[in-house]
Amino acid sequence: MKLDTLAIANSSAIVTAVLFTLCALLLAVAPAAAYAGFSYLFHVELGKIAYGMTWGVYLGGLIAWVVGAWLVAGALAWLYNRFAVS
Repeated sequence: MKLDTLAIANSSAIVTAVLFTLCALLLAVAPAAAYAGFSYLFHVELGKIAYGMTWGVYLGGLIAWVVGAWLVAGALAWLYNRFAVS
């Protein structure tokens, strides 16, 4: 079975955009709780190194994560198709 590389890349980009937006909303609504939760996940005190969420920070991060997810998912699907035994 071959994977549709473009469909997987696009789906991954959309899911990444939604998750990134939810994360940004959490930071905007409850920054202290978000920093505390993320500090536990990443084992680092993020409150000391974090910066404020602005539209520029949001859009820059959104673009970087969506493009990265699209490229990684596309590469993964392409490699799968190359290695999959028919």
